[in-house]
Amino acid sequence: MKITPFLLIYLIFTTITLFSSCSEKSPEKNSKKSNSLTTIAKQLTPPKNKLKLTFILSSDNLDGEVALNSLLPAIELIGNKLEFRLEYSKSRHSAAIAAKTTQRCIMNLCVQKLYPHKILRYLSCISQLGQSSNQCSEHFHFDQGRLNKCAQGKKGIKLLADSQKILSDETNSLPIIMINDNRYNGEYSPSKFIAAICALSDKSKPKICHSQSLSARAIFLTDHRCNQCKQVKEVVNYLQKQIPGLKIAEVDYCSSQGKKLFNQLNLELLPQLLFPQKIKHNDLAWNLYRQSLKPRGKFYTFNKIRPFYNPTDNSSSGNSTCNTKTKNPGDNSSNNQKEEPGKLQLFIRPRCPFGNSVLANTEKLFKKIPGKINFQLSYLLEIDKSGKVKSLYGGITESKRQLCAKHHYPHDHKYIEYIWCRAHQPDDPDWKKCTTNTIKANVIKKCVNSSQASKLLKTNLQSGKNRGISISPSLIINNKHIYTGIKPKQLKELFCKHNRSLCKSKFTK
Repeated sequence: MKITPFLLIYLIFTTITLFSSCSEKSPEKNSKKSNSLTTIAKQLTPPKNKLKLTFILSSDNLDGEVALNSLLPAIELIGNKLEFRLEYSKSRHSAAIAAKTTQRCIMNLCVQKLYPHKILRYLSCISQLGQSSNQCSEHFHFDQGRLNKCAQGKKGIKLLADSQKILSDETNSLPIIMINDNRYNGEYSPSKFIAAICALSDKSKPKICHSQSLSARAIFLTDHRCNQCKQVKEVVNYLQKQIPGLKIAEVDYCSSQGKKLFNQLNLELLPQLLFPQKIKHNDLAWNLYRQSLKPRGKFYTFNKIRPFYNPTDNSSSGNSTCNTKTKNPGDNSSNNQKEEPGKLQLFIRPRCPFGNSVLANTEKLFKKIPGKINFQLSYLLEIDKSGKVKSLYGGITESKRQLCAKHHYPHDHKYIEYIWCRAHQPDDPDWKKCTTNTIKANVIKKCVNSSQASKLLKTNLQSGKNRGISISPSLIINNKHIYTGIKPKQLKELFCKHNRSLCKSKFTK
């Protein structure tokens, strides 16, 4: 669905799965695949009184990590009724591409081997908090020397090789999620996944299976005069589907109830999503969203939706009275933009796993249609009152490196090789590995340490603000068609939808 938003920030620390793949996957049909899954099931004998959950991901494709990150909150809720295993398949791409992600896979397997009871929390630390592997290792007091010895030596290589032996002929249908000997083919949604776990559990079901539906109403407080607020409603509608029993009522500021709520809660900006206090009594809802909830009167405000519209400021913002519909200043409708075929603009938050996944996928598209795509990457960042640029998940320094690469090596998009390399290994502190003979590490370093990098950053972040985009990842295709919350696999489909002549004969159906 195409929408034109000015929405929130990167919605959710993986617990909200708007940006993860939610397509239904059909069961495997041909005998070859069935035999392969049977082989996997035999190797994954469940422990007594526990369910065995196995994720098999491609070692060089971030799509599987998006699925895992999306389901991590649900997996953690199930607790000790589940035994989790992470495995990797063999690479589907060239050695050069595979090498970019191999080290991350080996590190994950080493953590699983040395600290099996902490692997889930370690993966959650990286995905939800946007931390590097070293930071998460330090947080859990891992022996970093022991981990490095595993990851950088023969032991780590053997762990990956042994993991890749589990699967040999399923690489076109990854990720594979096995619950005991059953393949999970549902949505990457915490509530749907928990329902599947509960259905497969025996009499000793996880506690979360007995959680009651939330019989309560939340309030989406908005203003009909704010065109951009209407786009946030798409996200609100999605949230409603994630919590069984939750109903969200829309209340307009211009109504007597809306103004009363706005004043009673001492709110300043809209839109606001107000959760009832009853949400504390629903295990699923509370565990999914509690980190994003802030007490406000008799409600909790959902702080992943960043309000931006002042309904009381008629003079400075150009708002009309409540009786008149008007277009909010700064709302750049795509209808007013000139069509520029072949232009692809990607908006992401630094260290956003979903944004990185889409960015990594641009490599395939770019190389299929060489020299025909005008690619632009913009970062979604904030500037605080002191004028300092801030990012929700960090990654400011790396963003500067990438902008410096673009500034110094713009010809023929040479800089993009560095950006793709970093997208495949965002947690690797050794960024210099991604520099080449063309892109000089010393040039990038000098630029990052100068005032030039800060200027590049502030200029770059203005792109998202000018087009009213604040959700990661988002696309603008041909300078006109805006898509938000896209999935990695949608990139080619959406670009080719508006550039049929460029894509013709380049892709096979």
